[in-house]
Amino acid sequence: MNTIKKIICVLAYAAMLCPGMVEARWAFPSRFSSVVLDPGATFEVARPSLITGFNQLSLVRNVSAAMNTWSGGYYNGDIITYDGNNPAPVHALSRIGLGTALNRPMIFQDQEIRLDKDRILKSTLDIVNSCTIIGNGNELDITDGKIRINNDARLYCTNLKIRGLSQSAIEFGNKIAQLRLSGVTIHMSDDVTLTTGGIYVQAPSTIITKQHLLTFDVASSLTVNNCSLWYEPGRAGDDNNIRPRPQDLGYANNITLMNGGIIQTAKGLELGGQQIETVDVALSALSEVSRGKPIVIAESTVMDGGNNTIVFSSKTTDPVIRVLPGKTLTIKDLCLEQFAFDYIVLEGNDSRVLFENNTIISLASKNYDLNTTYTFYGECIVKGNHGTLTFGPHGGFEVAPHSSLLMQNITIKNVHDEQIKCLDNTATVSYGGTVSLLLDDDYYFSQGHIEVMPAGMFEVVQSSSFVYQTSEPSIIYDGATWQMGLGSIFYYNPPVANRDLITMTEDGMFSLYNATLVSTTTGMRFTRGTFELVSEYNFLDNPGAQSFSEALMFGDGIDSENNVLLSFDKGTLNLRSGLCVWANVLPS
Repeated sequence: MNTIKKIICVLAYAAMLCPGMVEARWAFPSRFSSVVLDPGATFEVARPSLITGFNQLSLVRNVSAAMNTWSGGYYNGDIITYDGNNPAPVHALSRIGLGTALNRPMIFQDQEIRLDKDRILKSTLDIVNSCTIIGNGNELDITDGKIRINNDARLYCTNLKIRGLSQSAIEFGNKIAQLRLSGVTIHMSDDVTLTTGGIYVQAPSTIITKQHLLTFDVASSLTVNNCSLWYEPGRAGDDNNIRPRPQDLGYANNITLMNGGIIQTAKGLELGGQQIETVDVALSALSEVSRGKPIVIAESTVMDGGNNTIVFSSKTTDPVIRVLPGKTLTIKDLCLEQFAFDYIVLEGNDSRVLFENNTIISLASKNYDLNTTYTFYGECIVKGNHGTLTFGPHGGFEVAPHSSLLMQNITIKNVHDEQIKCLDNTATVSYGGTVSLLLDDDYYFSQGHIEVMPAGMFEVVQSSSFVYQTSEPSIIYDGATWQMGLGSIFYYNPPVANRDLITMTEDGMFSLYNATLVSTTTGMRFTRGTFELVSEYNFLDNPGAQSFSEALMFGDGIDSENNVLLSFDKGTLNLRSGLCVWANVLPS
């Protein structure tokens, strides 16, 4: 039987489920965007419609498939035009770059800000609702400026350096206003006492306090969740620079440590040139492994870091940890700083290294080859620091049952088969910051869950398929994007009849950038968030679908809370096969 070439985006289906309540929501940031239909296809958009975009834009209600353009088949009142005199509203999730001219007041509302280089803020940056600054490793100097986080607003910062924090450089509107940190380094220039608002640390971050004090008083708060907040007093010496101190009266009211979160500073100890022959090794302070001083694991050993750090300071390619044949090194509660996987040498086929709960692997920012598969237990993190891992035939990461692995700011090349895998459905792979998977053949995710963390960018590129075969749901959190790009294919093929396994929060985004989305007749469905199309070669395929239950669907036709925004960023959508149902509804 020939593949069905008829694509039907049927608002009538939603109308049948909820008469008079149909809404189509589209965002066209460019007039160079379009929907292209194969011959014989029909595309119907029912009013009322909410359209957002910029410059000149015309939307025609009934699209003529034969003409393959936004024209023909409309009646008076069916065309909506936005131009300079009638500007379209700006979509809340519009992405912008922070320009070089930061000497005038700026207001950002529900926006994502990306830094392409270091910037100096010389005026006030007002944050309204929920905004994100993705630093890409760059610096924002606020010495002569101010960040104002207004009432109930949140500012997410990731992979960013902030310089010049002083009393006048930060302001919170009320106690709910919050600054959230993921991989952020803050340099203080003066003492700061907060009396309202909060700082929430959700991934390891550092505050360079020097001799200054950061104090949380009255209705202000500091929360550290499942990670370390480091502070560095430098030559001034440790004076419990983040306050109140544990012994102070207000400590429990103002500072919260959740899920193993910790506030700590380094103290300095050298570790290396040792042969470890004991069963358990406990670290009590920062340790350093230096050039020419390898650690030899002569007996199976558990290395308990006690939430401390080993810094790998050697710049040589010589091994730093040698595991003798038949021995296992288990690492837990330890941060491996400036680490490289080739620092570990397994001297026998039965030598092993296991990473257990609260292990943080922070790679030096460079390129590595990995030809060993490592298993992670509990909650672990791999911080790439914008370096690259290239998988060999035997390279990979496995996540044990009831465990999670968070990968941050890393590019992984030559991914295929199941080289990043969950060992059962209770395991989770999480992506934070900016993570790129470069496929060299089809990749299969067959068990467990995927999380794209808040404000994260997870992209899959190259001309192969990401085959989603797990029966478990995955989620794209607020401000995060999962993007299929550069010829890649997302193939939705779960083993169960569940349409809703890729979920988004309200501000999550699934994006095609010259990519293809294919669904089996399970009929993939998006509810909430944004479905984005970037550039001109994007395709939807739903082969074999002949009923609404088998169709690709946007919205559920029942609840306006499950509406999806379709955003065109100079993008074209090519509908090629099967059924596509647009089923957003108006709020009651």
